[in-house]
Amino acid sequence: MSKSDNHKIIIVGAGVAGLTAALCLRQSGHDVTVLEQAAALQDIGAGIQLSPNALHVLNAVGVSDQLEPKVDIPTEVSIRDFKSGTPLLTQTMGAAFNRRYGAGYWHCHRADLIEVLFNTAQEADIQILFNEKITAYEETPETVFVKTQSGKNISADLLIGADGISSTIRSTLQPNSMANFTGQIAWRGLVPTERLKTQPPEGVSVWVGPGKHFVAYRLRQASLMNFIAVEERAAWTEENWMLEGDINKLRTAFSAWDSPVQDILEACTETYLWGLFDRSAPKTWHSCRTVLIGDACHPILPFMAQGAAMAIEDAYVLASSLENKTSMATALNLFQQKRQNRVKNLYDISRRNAALYHASGIKAVARNTLFAGARMFPPALTYQLDRVYGLNVTE
Repeated sequence: MSKSDNHKIIIVGAGVAGLTAALCLRQSGHDVTVLEQAAALQDIGAGIQLSPNALHVLNAVGVSDQLEPKVDIPTEVSIRDFKSGTPLLTQTMGAAFNRRYGAGYWHCHRADLIEVLFNTAQEADIQILFNEKITAYEETPETVFVKTQSGKNISADLLIGADGISSTIRSTLQPNSMANFTGQIAWRGLVPTERLKTQPPEGVSVWVGPGKHFVAYRLRQASLMNFIAVEERAAWTEENWMLEGDINKLRTAFSAWDSPVQDILEACTETYLWGLFDRSAPKTWHSCRTVLIGDACHPILPFMAQGAAMAIEDAYVLASSLENKTSMATALNLFQQKRQNRVKNLYDISRRNAALYHASGIKAVARNTLFAGARMFPPALTYQLDRVYGLNVTE
């Protein structure tokens, strides 16, 4: 990335989106401060999937070498029948992805990715301030002013909202934009693989069934089995985004499923659940001195594992859009123009996958027939994957 006119930039949120944006912007020569409301980095969360389109950016900002020892590289992904475990559709990954897309496909713990991004940001002299919750911001055509709960008043040339689906920045920039419950909840858990009676299939397995699906893959050099279980529910009224779940209720919900699913849940001692919320990207992603990226702008359902990847892509494209532009307005308009169709496509793909995964009756028969056709004519599947993984925003 080439150097551009130096701007003073405030980023709200020290998650994947915020830290990646900080690195991209610092690489372009900007003065970057990250404000995080938490007291410190926390070893929370679970698995995250880094597809080739995301890895291109992580390569460009110089974090891949530090992250690679912490990742697992899946050999394949299989969509399986929920009862028998029979593969309905399998895609080879590993070296095949490197050859086709110029980057691989990695699994890592979210906390490991955050730690590597954070350490690299510190080495790049990016200021990261904890315990700094934004209470308000105001902007003029020339400057944006940010107030924090600790009493700080900070001015900058640009404010970036990278503070997730419950974004404080979005609530000010788009006050009438509400997130909607999708009718689905997600359970997550991590199980030491040594507790499992038998080892599940290699790579990523996605068991699909009526109104539910279950995803499992390995983390931290195969020492952990990460799972996410999604089921349909009529309502979600909890205020917390993530709650400690009842493992027995989860076991009951998936009691008739394939034996590896049963084994994982039997070995699991704790799980967390939250409602899945949906919100399309706003018509305008920015004002004159404020812009939204990642989930703060366009949360994407986890049915293509592209939420983090879209945030990572946003970070690079925003930084490149700021290079050598005559005005901030021009740069922010360019950023949205480059990103909005891409994000809309992934948003639509993820919603369609939700319907495919949870199909029942005649719809499940039609889905399985579709998968059978893809097995017999692999280019059809490759074409669909190319639409997701084939973009390299760093080129």
